[in-house]
Amino acid sequence: MSVNTSRCNFTSTPLYIISLAGVTYHWDAGGYTTVSSPTPNSFQVYARPIIPRTILSFFDYSQTYNWSVNWFGITRTTSLVM
Repeated sequence: MSVNTSRCNFTSTPLYIISLAGVTYHWDAGGYTTVSSPTPNSFQVYARPIIPRTILSFFDYSQTYNWSVNWFGITRTTSLVM
């Protein structure tokens, strides 16, 4: 899934924090906590079934149980000194 973040008007690529929500069975998904290809305007999320399911049934679950990606972006305005 590609998530469009352009309406946030980030001027640099933020740190994206994501989670998966839904009515039920969203705990059957894995991989969705990884943000791929982040830019100021978008990022990619990939999910896969962690128990044996076909891709079609996995997609059906996502639709039937209203799965959604929750996210927020934190801009990096200062450097951390460790």
